[in-house]
Amino acid sequence: VLLAACGSSGGDGDAAATTTTEAAAAAQAAPSTTEAEEATTDADAGAEAEADVDADEAGEDYQALVEDMDATIDDESSARDAAAAENDLDAAIEGIGELRDKLFAFDEELRDLEVPDDAVEAINAVLEADGAYIEVLDEYAAITEISEYNELLDPEEGARDDWEDAVNAAAEELDVDGVEEGLNGEGQGGVTEGDGTEDEGAEEETDVASNEGVSAGETISSGSWSMEVPEGFTGSEVGGILSMTGPNDSVLGLYTVTPQGGATTLEDVAKNSIEGGAAKNGYEITGGPETAQVGSYEGVSYYYVYDGGTAGIDIYFQADDGDFYLVSLDGADTDMEVLSTALAEVLPTVAMAG
Repeated sequence: VLLAACGSSGGDGDAAATTTTEAAAAAQAAPSTTEAEEATTDADAGAEAEADVDADEAGEDYQALVEDMDATIDDESSARDAAAAENDLDAAIEGIGELRDKLFAFDEELRDLEVPDDAVEAINAVLEADGAYIEVLDEYAAITEISEYNELLDPEEGARDDWEDAVNAAAEELDVDGVEEGLNGEGQGGVTEGDGTEDEGAEEETDVASNEGVSAGETISSGSWSMEVPEGFTGSEVGGILSMTGPNDSVLGLYTVTPQGGATTLEDVAKNSIEGGAAKNGYEITGGPETAQVGSYEGVSYYYVYDGGTAGIDIYFQADDGDFYLVSLDGADTDMEVLSTALAEVLPTVAMAG
């Protein structure tokens, strides 16, 4: 099962290679104050050359551009996370490709902006961060396994953080607001466990920093859900998604489920989801449906295996808010006995906040 998150791949892979160099060359092509003074006897020529760029207008244009891109990242990531929660690896990778292409378009638009000389270095840093973000997303194009997808989520999150830092540093140079750092409740909040309101998104964003690297025996929580980390696992919370990593890169997490095919009952939602995942990702369903208990909720469990030796257990349930959720465990088939014990420790601790 996929861990949901933010991300992208596809498009022109050469975008990032010249990111900083081209911007720097463009900046060097413009006459500096010293050059302008040498070319004319007018002592104010350099100031006049710099004054050709309206700083206020440049700031407004930059703010509009980065706000649009930040919202696009959120929207694309949200759609992709919904696919990931449904085990639809192909759709998730396709969404990554769309985001990657839009980051490349952002690169081109940013190069076209005219900015004051004292902001050029900061803009170059944004271009460099954008290129690095694209490079991380490009790595998704080669993956074929869910475990490979999950391994790229942390580097991707780091690349987005770096992009936001660079964008806001340049915004400060241009005396504009920049973007809100972290998941702002509009993008990845679309797949968090809850109603996705702005207030909940803000609470989840605060929780991110305090839920990274949580040890066994401790509790990880988002604005909506909590569960205890079992022995042998380390927990984290990113964008409202509770997940844990264990032996041999095994993953245990809590995700939202979007009903498919008009399903309205837990049994139908679980059946459509697991069968859809099998068709998309090539695993074989080996067991289920069976009854299970997730916290105070009755659930339905399924078991599956991949040809490559990976196995999984998915347990679906419907919560008090009427939405459907999934506790999912993926790991090596040879580790399933130990991993099943860890899952049994987690299930009674799953609880909705409030």
